[in-house]
Amino acid sequence: MARAMTILQALEDAAEDIRDPTAYVRTAVRSAGGVAPEEVEEEEEERNWYVQATPGGEEDALEDDEVEIEVEEVEEEPHQRSRQGSTQASFVPRGVKAEPGARPWTTTKEEELSESDRIARRVDWLNRNAGLSAPVQIELVVPLLESIGFRQAMRVLRRLEESGAETADPNEFIRDLIGRSGWIWAKPDVIDDDQKVAKRVAWLNEFGCLKRKIEWAEVADILDGLRVPHAMVLLRELEMQGNKVADPTAYIKRTAGLAGEDDIQMPADDPNSAVQQRIAELNSGGTLAAAIDLADVGDDLGRIGEDDAMQLLQEVADKGASVRDPTGYIRFKLRAKLASVGSSLAPSDDGTKILKRVEWLNDYGGLLQDIDYDKVSSTLESVGIDHAMTILKELEDQREGVRNPTTFILNSARSSWKRAAASDPAPKRLSGAAFPAPDASASKKRSLQTSSAPAPARGGRAQTTQAPATQLEVLNDFMSFLGKSPAVKRQVRLSEIAGAVDALGTARALRVLKEMQERGLGLDDPVSYIKAAAQRHSPGVKKESTGYEEPEEVDDVSKLTSRLTWLNQFAGLSRKINIDEVVGALYCLGLLQSMSILRGLQERGSDVDDPTRYIKTAVQRANMASVLGEVKDEDAEDEDEAEGDDAGASEEEDAGEEVEQEAEEEAADEDGQWDNVEEEDGWEEPKDELDPAGFEWDEEEKVQTPPTKKSGGSVSSASKLAARDAAKEAAAALAKKRNVPKRVVGALTGYTQLVPTRAQGFTHQRGGVKREPTEAPLEEGEEANVHEEKVKSSRTPQLPVTPQEKMVQVRDYALKNELHLDAGCLKAMARLPFYRAKDMIDDVLLGGRNRQGVQNPSRYLMGAVQKLSMGLGVEQGIAMELAVTLGVVLNNDALDELACIPRKESHAIMRELSKNPEVRSDPLRYIKNEVLKCRAQMDARPFGS
Repeated sequence: MARAMTILQALEDAAEDIRDPTAYVRTAVRSAGGVAPEEVEEEEEERNWYVQATPGGEEDALEDDEVEIEVEEVEEEPHQRSRQGSTQASFVPRGVKAEPGARPWTTTKEEELSESDRIARRVDWLNRNAGLSAPVQIELVVPLLESIGFRQAMRVLRRLEESGAETADPNEFIRDLIGRSGWIWAKPDVIDDDQKVAKRVAWLNEFGCLKRKIEWAEVADILDGLRVPHAMVLLRELEMQGNKVADPTAYIKRTAGLAGEDDIQMPADDPNSAVQQRIAELNSGGTLAAAIDLADVGDDLGRIGEDDAMQLLQEVADKGASVRDPTGYIRFKLRAKLASVGSSLAPSDDGTKILKRVEWLNDYGGLLQDIDYDKVSSTLESVGIDHAMTILKELEDQREGVRNPTTFILNSARSSWKRAAASDPAPKRLSGAAFPAPDASASKKRSLQTSSAPAPARGGRAQTTQAPATQLEVLNDFMSFLGKSPAVKRQVRLSEIAGAVDALGTARALRVLKEMQERGLGLDDPVSYIKAAAQRHSPGVKKESTGYEEPEEVDDVSKLTSRLTWLNQFAGLSRKINIDEVVGALYCLGLLQSMSILRGLQERGSDVDDPTRYIKTAVQRANMASVLGEVKDEDAEDEDEAEGDDAGASEEEDAGEEVEQEAEEEAADEDGQWDNVEEEDGWEEPKDELDPAGFEWDEEEKVQTPPTKKSGGSVSSASKLAARDAAKEAAAALAKKRNVPKRVVGALTGYTQLVPTRAQGFTHQRGGVKREPTEAPLEEGEEANVHEEKVKSSRTPQLPVTPQEKMVQVRDYALKNELHLDAGCLKAMARLPFYRAKDMIDDVLLGGRNRQGVQNPSRYLMGAVQKLSMGLGVEQGIAMELAVTLGVVLNNDALDELACIPRKESHAIMRELSKNPEVRSDPLRYIKNEVLKCRAQMDARPFGS
């Protein structure tokens, strides 16, 4: 690298006199003993821009920095020496000095530059060659660039070079980019840990909005006593409080004093230590198959002591080249050595992992409040690293609905303790140290002991050889099995099954794990299998767990599809259901009845030969029952659908039986016991509703006077009259019930009863009560309110605003505020309610979202309208459904036009559009013309008739 820099430095110094830089570099590389490609034209990007260019010529450059490049001595044949003497001069590049007669040497003069010097040279190069509008002040920006590290500083200068002359003030441009580079402190690869704290303090002094600068000399030793993550969290808290802290230096001292210093183990990086000298000797000796990676095993060798480390290295030296991977061999030996003394090769610093996770959530997790690490640290460490990370993951997923993250973490830990106490015989809090993550052998051993433990003898005591497993151990067993099973197609995350395993409980979860291990159940989709087991065995706990609940805000099609998929996987059906054939019919039937049909199919399971045909038949029968007005119990309906039985007693017979029972009770109270039952007044048994002759009967055949029962004497006339009145009421209720519209799959019915046929303004409701249209006739003796029916406005009825009128309103309001919007923007704004369009225009007048002014109001408003999720209105939705039924394709403009006239006229226009092929070529034009005619006719009516 150093030789390449030297060659490029010489090329830059002699740039004016070199005609072919590529040939110059190729020749210099060959002269230095390197290998250069053949004569191929290559465009090389200027990557070494931090090298300073000398403004002088070749002679000045040679005086400042002499470069001596050695040419390797090559033994040649006698006949080749003359040719080399003639061509040797061409191998030495111009501007590079080679001493004649001197013995060749294999080194070059290297120039060691610090990061500060390299940044300064880069800034000086930009001032001379980037064409900036104003020079960059090196003494002002170099300290600021050093505070964000060399890599990020070079990115900032690259942005400045790309901007070039477009930047009015390069110094302010650099300051702005440095101030917005606060994200680098969370990236471990941008700045090294040994420099991160110092650079963070320098950045805070310039861009942290502190009242006073931090005295680095006073806090350097204090911050060095903390781990880098702890120190970064402390400085992050100081940045968050910002202008509230009067003396930042005193704040750091006080906070670090309260927290105490960390136990930091300094790595044994002394180059004079015996261990490192021995490793360097082995690597340079060439006796090993591969070099030992000191960075990988250096710290662990220091943990076992110098004597044991030297003995281990001597063992590696004795084996020599027979060990293919000396570093892996040393790690294997270190693992065994540390295990014998009760330690581990990879020490688990759970506190640091939790701290980094909490710091990341506070910075980039989008929480409403920051997590108080002092309050949750001990709690998270006590539940173990795996469960703590699960809690923090749940917090990240639910961040929008959690107001106090600290309280959320504490409550989640308490609930896990309660579940553990309920499942364990001896309740106690889980601790990460007490329950380390078991390996595969331990997991297998536990499962075998659980499955093969002998049952205690009757009347004797059971000998317990193993303590009951905890929730955390069971969860670790699941993760170990799913991570190593070859049948699992994708990697399962802990957060996906944690809630379901907690809901199952310890004993049930072990049984599920045993079934998966021995029988291979659910390995195609283990997450769905475990969640289904939790739903079957613990329905009560399902509501508390949020890890595997189905989202609430999903449409019916998604719910039905999910249910059908689950039945195909876990219901044990003889054939799989063809989802595409049945999901549409189930959706039109309704969610409740569809789920009832699918539940009946699940109960019968493999007894159903063709599940798809079963669902279709059940849907057809449910639709027929809806048309006939049958009301059945849900379970009875499932049995009737499966067995193919017809409907039971009709609604008329049920009503007659109820009236008969009431008449019996009244007569029994007055005249005593009933003896005989006789038919009276031409009473006939009602016909079956499934009569193949037809579904319409005369009123006299539908409901007759119910039979009355006579005693030994005569029945009182009051009882007879009461029975007849009750029969009349039942007949009227049944007739009213049958007047409802028949349900037809795929059709649109019933909307006229809930939505008025025409939108009415508030002014038309004054002076009377608004009445919705009704199809049922008035009963006898019921007097209609004549005043309410005849109250009408004497003014012309106010029609809904057309899109063109709303566009004019928006345009007038914009011109009133001196905003000139284009036609596309006005058309998009007309789709919104006027109050919302007015608010958006007011927002533009206030300067936009950032209150810094809007250069292009039309473009800004178009973007804001596109971000809004606008659905169809009531009238537009009804028109769209009818258009789909008729097979007419309409866009939003056509729906808006149809919504501004009464529903009856708009439906007539759509029906005419579906029948007339001539107007279907341009439906929008036809609709606009018809809407104009309709509105003109309605506006011409003098009294709004």
